Amino acid sequence: MSLNPLSTYKGLAPSVYFLFIARTINSLGDFVYPLITMYLTLKLGMNENQTGFFVTLAAIAAGPGVLLGGYLGDRIGRKNIIIGGQLSASILVLISVFYINTLTVAYLLILSMFFMSVTRPIYNAMLIDLTYNDGERKSAFSLLYLGINIGIAIGPLVAGVFFEDYLKGVFIGISLCTFISTLLIILFVKESRISNNTSEVISNSVESKNSFVVLFKRPILFSFILLSILNFFIYIQYSFSMPLQMNSLFDQKGPALYGSLMTVNAISVIVLTPILNSLTRKMLPILIIAIGALFYALGFGMFYVANIYFLISICTIIWTIGEIMVQTNLNVYIAKHSPASHRGRFNGFLLFIGSLGYSLGPYIMGKYINKFGVNLAWPLIFLIGIVYALSMYVLYYVEKKSTHKKSLTNLKEHA
Repeated sequence: MSLNPLSTYKGLAPSVYFLFIARTINSLGDFVYPLITMYLTLKLGMNENQTGFFVTLAAIAAGPGVLLGGYLGDRIGRKNIIIGGQLSASILVLISVFYINTLTVAYLLILSMFFMSVTRPIYNAMLIDLTYNDGERKSAFSLLYLGINIGIAIGPLVAGVFFEDYLKGVFIGISLCTFISTLLIILFVKESRISNNTSEVISNSVESKNSFVVLFKRPILFSFILLSILNFFIYIQYSFSMPLQMNSLFDQKGPALYGSLMTVNAISVIVLTPILNSLTRKMLPILIIAIGALFYALGFGMFYVANIYFLISICTIIWTIGEIMVQTNLNVYIAKHSPASHRGRFNGFLLFIGSLGYSLGPYIMGKYINKFGVNLAWPLIFLIGIVYALSMYVLYYVEKKSTHKKSLTNLKEHA
């Protein structure tokens, strides 16, 4: 481990740094899921089950968005897709100002979520395009994740404070952040899509077959993507079950305290991401994910016994460690196992599975909480976290065994 963990971010392509800045600004207003949750429960008086339905709609809208974005990014380029998606989302959030205190706002936010989701696989594909090995990619993805959480350290906290009395200002701020982010991409980020004349084509890393055929030829990757639904099911609880828990424990102070917890989460990411990235730089991404899932299980599971703000903050730091380890390595694993021609689409597949997890998470937990109460949500999340950790370790073991077998075969052939 380097004495200066930030040194892991040196030497990346200039466009990576501009993507980091743009994503940081964008993330100041990029918290649609918890915003919908708080808006529907506190402004429109909906119960957990009804709110879960609308958050599920937002997640469902993201599904076709990430698939469309991945396809278009691979076919026609990355940059213009990000610009069009973010500008559309910014306009829709701005229009919401004129429909405050009506259900129309929820539908506008859901539609904006669709356009933002179009950009998600493109960000990931661009970072893969701009880096050349696992070490660089870990650094690039952790840097982008760092930027996201710098924004989250400020955005939800400010929104939580102004949510009650200045709701229109919150929506205007979200729209403005998205617009500024888009402007930076227009001015400073270069198109990164690989052309048909690159050396990667010559080295057979580009495949022209149907995307599903290409994916099915990689059974471990296919299993990895499917099992990742457990990650997204767990992770969405930070923006669904956690706000409900805070509302239950602290009533009207819930939104502001929830915003401060997101700041605790974001500051933890800012401090711990470079350290964890440096510590785990030589580890395989899938093993890091398995370990991170255990931190997920522990941190979220402890909410069952945490009923004061200090203990809830400790829980947040613990599950944040899991968040860092899992979220910064998902795309590194995808990159390592994807042909250059399918980077956008394979990232789209992962995010589509993510949208299913985000859909099922609020829907299932909304019904569960409505019947058993929010406190009993956390033992269930703990068990799901353990299952996710074990499944990732099994894939790690299978992949390691397969690699060893191939090495022995190659040795015999050359003997």
